[in-house]
Order: sequence, then C-alpha cells, then structure tokens
Amino acid sequence: MTYTIFISHSSADISLVQFIASQLQLYGITPVVAKYEPPREFPQYLPEKVKTLIQESDCVTILFTKSGVNSKWVHQEIGYALNKKPLIPIVESDISPLELGFLQGTEYIPLDWKNIENSIKKLVSWSTQLKLKKEENEFLKILAMIIIGGLSLWGISQQKNELIK
Repeated sequence: MTYTIFISHSSADISLVQFIASQLQLYGITPVVAKYEPPREFPQYLPEKVKTLIQESDCVTILFTKSGVNSKWVHQEIGYALNKKPLIPIVESDISPLELGFLQGTEYIPLDWKNIENSIKKLVSWSTQLKLKKEENEFLKILAMIIIGGLSLWGISQQKNELIK
C-alpha cells in the first residue's frame, strides 16, 4: 500500500524539497511535489492542480523555511489542507512560532541545517506512524466487511432453513 506526502514549499527551497523527496522514496513513501506532477487535464489551472494533489495525498508536509514562511502559496496550501489531512510541519530553527499562523501550537519537526539527517529521520518516523495507522484502518474496514458479509450469509441461510421447515 502506497503512502503519499504532498510537500508544501517555497520555490526557493526546491533543492531541499528534492533531497527530502529522495529520502522519503528510500523508505517507500511517495513524495508529491506539484512542480513535478503532470497536469490531469489541459490546460490545468494551477490552484486546482494543487488542491487535487493535496486531496489525493495521505498527508501534507509543510516546509517553514525563511522563504516558506513568506510564501503565499504555502499558507494557502495549509489553509486548504487544514482539517482535511494530517499536517507535518518542518520548521527552520530561526522561525518564530508567531510566524506559523494557523499552525501555532502544533508539534513540528525542527529543521537543523547542520544535522538535516535528524529532521529527515523524524519526518520518516512520523510518516511511517501515519502509514501504519492508515494500513490498520484499511485492515479494520476489510475485516468489518468480511464480518458483515458473513453475518448476511448466515442470516440468509437461517431464512432458508425457516422456509424449509
């Protein structure tokens, strides 16, 4: 089962996005970066493309770097994804919590440029936990369908037995 993460970012941070995306892929997590995703229709209005990509993703990672915190796109993507998808903010160390907007008070992954591997490990860890939760929910849905199907068949067989008597 694939697990996809939409990466919300400033275009100024594209090299960081590429690095994060490559690391996520190593752990079987599919990164979604709007810039690299082909349009679903021609011509495609960019805001609609971004909304669709967020809707189709399992979660959204937000890169709050110096550039990201000032990006209107990043804030709009947060606004769209808020209460729809799990959000995993990654926040550069010198960003004030007051700059986080609607994400103030939300737990986040600190971005330490000297030890970026730690930030990536935390992102993979959090993503893996969300992926396992998704898989567990999917398993429970399948189990519920099997139980309901089994009970339905049992009920039908009981009705047939009553008709035979």
